[in-house]
Amino acid sequence: MPDDLLKLDDVSLAYDTPEGLLPVVNHLSLGLQKGHIGCLLGASGCGKTTVLRAIAGFEPLRSGTIYLGNTLLSAPGFQVEPQDRNVGMMFQDYALFPHLTIEKTSVLVCGNGIKTNGLRVYAICLNWSAWPM
Repeated sequence: MPDDLLKLDDVSLAYDTPEGLLPVVNHLSLGLQKGHIGCLLGASGCGKTTVLRAIAGFEPLRSGTIYLGNTLLSAPGFQVEPQDRNVGMMFQDYALFPHLTIEKTSVLVCGNGIKTNGLRVYAICLNWSAWPM
């Protein structure tokens, strides 16, 4: 959709193993509109974290594209470095400080959000969310 803030188009992700290529995500397309909150749900091992890692720039794409607004973040053979994509990610393990709320931990880890064209982009507790602030 033209209003999508985040757009994944025909994304495939796989890992190289000693036995060969292990497909993890095949031909995923989704869009998240500005002002909406998205959540990836699925069984353990279905690729949720791998998709989030690809959005954050930690996994290369085997096929497809990832856009944030009009900016291409990833495509096969092309990748904006994680520190240059204006996306923050809080990892699942040991991500929360016991003396802070989820919100305060997120602000500490990601700052007050990373501004991109007047928007702040967050990745909170592995539920990738984006909304204008």
